[in-house]
Amino acid sequence: ISCSANRLEQFNRSINSIYHQSNRLKEVELLVLNDGEGKGIYDILSSYTGRFLIRFFEIYKRKHSVSQVATRRNFLARKARGKILLITDPEVVHYSETISQVIQNIKINGEYTWYCGKIFGMSNFVNSKGIMMNYYKDNIDPSDLMCLGTRGNRHKKIDLDYFKKCKRFHLLNADKFPETMFCTAISAKYFAKARGFNEKMLYWGFDDIDLFNRMKKLGTERIYDSQFIVYHLPHTTNLDSISKLGWNIYNANLKFRNTDHWGYSISNQVKEIKID
Repeated sequence: ISCSANRLEQFNRSINSIYHQSNRLKEVELLVLNDGEGKGIYDILSSYTGRFLIRFFEIYKRKHSVSQVATRRNFLARKARGKILLITDPEVVHYSETISQVIQNIKINGEYTWYCGKIFGMSNFVNSKGIMMNYYKDNIDPSDLMCLGTRGNRHKKIDLDYFKKCKRFHLLNADKFPETMFCTAISAKYFAKARGFNEKMLYWGFDDIDLFNRMKKLGTERIYDSQFIVYHLPHTTNLDSISKLGWNIYNANLKFRNTDHWGYSISNQVKEIKID
């Protein structure tokens, strides 16, 4: 998970939904990268220790824009020691037993699959027809904040059924937007073979499309599980004019075919911080 300090409320709920999954968490290491904006992320992670290994990294010197998600995700993938990468967002609540489902799927279907499922988003992110919208807003209004649901802790699980009952969340059309990586699992082996996310693609939102085009060339297949369910919580987002144009192109379903690029290591910019 790559996270920034302006999404702490969403991040708390996301970690809570992972922490309270029922089993197999001893097999898991949770890798989180803070882009360097604030210390609230450390405090949240510290309050959820005990069920899985937490490895926390913080950027202390930036060479690239903080919005370059591909670079941050590649860094975490290189640091991961497991065979499976579950790549998700800090504002994604895991409604189902996502970790157990991923492990079981990889064992049944093999490493050549990438695994995902239902993604529900707010009406200004996913409309009632399942189309991804131009999602940019400077402030969250009170009615949006209500859609964050309850705030849990390590002793109290958030009310996941709240999101199921909330009529403002809509299901993303998985056929029209099959490459989105809000919560997707792939093998570390095939991620490396595909050379990770293309860090030359600076426009937000296209790195996942490009990755899966290259993964398909390697012979991987998508497994869509309707029982694998996550909810994308609302948050403020500032997109520049080029990025807004990019979202329009994305909605037109344009496929990128850029040259493969593994990017560069940012390990000399990032330090690992021990979680108490």
